[in-house]
Amino acid sequence: MASQAIASRRGARTVRRQMWWKILILSVLVALLFLYIVVVQFCGAGLQCRATHSLEHVNGRDCLFTCTT
Repeated sequence: MASQAIASRRGARTVRRQMWWKILILSVLVALLFLYIVVVQFCGAGLQCRATHSLEHVNGRDCLFTCTT
């Protein structure tokens, strides 16, 4: 009976670790997607932009980047 309890705990620990890695990978992917969406908002889908040190007025919006086409 005790050996079954130990095996059950080990199995639960293994599953918990596997789920932790899956959640970590998914979280990183979601963060990268969010970062991509934020960058696309400033630079457009072509990702052609250069950073400036001052706010500039581009396409009717104030932005931190000068967007080029």
